[in-house]
Amino acid sequence: MQYNKIKKQISYTAIYKIIIILLNFILIKYLLEYLGNENFGIYIALTSLFSWMFLFDLGIAKGTRNYVTIALSKNNINEAKAYISTSYISILVISIISFLIIITLVINSNLSTFFNINIENQYLNNIFLLLVSSFFIKFYLG
Repeated sequence: MQYNKIKKQISYTAIYKIIIILLNFILIKYLLEYLGNENFGIYIALTSLFSWMFLFDLGIAKGTRNYVTIALSKNNINEAKAYISTSYISILVISIISFLIIITLVINSNLSTFFNINIENQYLNNIFLLLVSSFFIKFYLG
């Protein structure tokens, strides 16, 4: 019986992943049409940079998951709550410090020159700041 539940869950996960891949291919088509080649390249460069930034949690999320599982297996709810709150605080501190550092670097640099593109620097800075803000909100809530 457990095997059937696992098999069913794996099937749902596989279908979900296939749908996500197909939607990404469709999204690429529309992004290329909307942004054009040069702006699409900038978009891909920035999103690649932000996908790498998700590694910055330093393993806190997975470590927390392991320790919470151990605490719950011992039926120790208070210990599990302590692990969860500590990880949220740690990630919040990491997010705030990283956000302030990145904001300072973006404001004091010329991103157009750094990325070697012909876009007004203020426009690129605004896009970058929007992406950074969105990233850290998602990073913290994730």
